[in-house]
Order: sequence, then C-alpha cells, then structure tokens
Amino acid sequence: MERPVLKQTSKVRALRIAAILLWCAVLVWAILNRSRFTLDAILSYTPESPLLAAVIMMGFFALKSLTVVFYSGLLYVADGLLFPLPIAILLNILGTVVMVLIPYCTAHSFGSEYAASLLKKHPKLKAVEALRRGNDLAFAVLLRSVNIVNFDIGSMYMGAVGLRLPLVLLGSALGKAADIVLYPIIGENLGNPRSSAFWAALSLDLLLSVITVWIAVQMKKRNTIS
Repeated sequence: MERPVLKQTSKVRALRIAAILLWCAVLVWAILNRSRFTLDAILSYTPESPLLAAVIMMGFFALKSLTVVFYSGLLYVADGLLFPLPIAILLNILGTVVMVLIPYCTAHSFGSEYAASLLKKHPKLKAVEALRRGNDLAFAVLLRSVNIVNFDIGSMYMGAVGLRLPLVLLGSALGKAADIVLYPIIGENLGNPRSSAFWAALSLDLLLSVITVWIAVQMKKRNTIS
C-alpha cells in the first residue's frame, strides 16, 4: 500500500534535485557572463520583428528570474527603446509576472523548510518577515516597493511561505509600478536626454529611490532594535 507513495516521493525529490541543478547551472553561466548583460547586448539580441522581439524580451525576463545577478531595470529600459510606450509598459508588466512566477513556483514546491533556509542565507528577509500580518497583497507591495531584498529572493520567499499567487502577482506589479512606467520613458528618450520627459522620469525615479532607501534603513533599524 505504501509503495505508490514512496515512488511519488522519489519522483518529487528527483524533480527538485533536477530543478536545483538546472538553476545552479544557469546561475554559474550568468555569473561567468555577467559582463555581457548590458543594454547594448540586450538590444543586439532582439530581432527587427516586433512580435519576435517581444518573445525574446520575455525570454530575458525569464533568464533574469533564474540568475539573480541580472538587473531587471535594463529590461524595463530596453522595452522603452524597442517599443512604443504603451506596449513597453504592457510588456514590462508581463515581464514582471514572468520574473515572479519561476522563482515563486520553484520555491513553493520546496515548502516551508525552504523559507527557513532563505531566512538563514538572507538575514535582510528577517526585517520584512515581521511585517507579514495576514495581508498578502500589502506585504507583496511593500516587499517590491522597498528594495530591501533582491527581487528573485523575495519571490522565492513568498512562494516558500505559501502566499497566494494572484495577490503576489498583483502586489509585485503595484510595487514595481514606478519602474515599470518610468524606466521605459527614460529608455524612449535616451536619444534625447534634454527632453522634459527624460528628466521628469529620471528625477521622479531618483526621488522614489531616496524615499525607499530611507524606508529600508528605518526597517533595518527597527529590526535591529527588536
């Protein structure tokens, strides 16, 4: 009677090991080639066809979710260079969903034990763990808007502790809304850095960055005191 359960457990364990090995291989490759992850390199890999370019960009967002070392802001800017602003914003939203899904689902399959492992490896997570008070959406928005932990690490943590995926996706999009909108505006106007749109987007982004850094510092102080 127990054999089917044992077989299923062995298969799940094998899949988990395979996923970890694949993830490690991609991460090592990304670290060795991190100097190639530049805006010019991203643009050089995108074809002239808008549809194919959109597919390639989604591939880059997926790669970013597997590597941790890849900066998502470059992808947001690249979409602004490649597509009209409304389409660029839409693709950034879809890309954000892709960036959340892969690490979230991977960590969710590992369970709560993996959450404990993440807390040990990433002490900054402890500063935000205390903020989880039953409101998954508010927590996801805060985790994304205050860049106290890496985006992918945050996705893995939320998956491991079992936060509801729809709220995590919505909260991630809301928390990254400024980057999703402002970065493509900056990208769209890179060829005309004197434009008012370029400076307005850049100034607002810098202001929001200062505010989020201040909030992150306050959260760290609060966590240290407690």
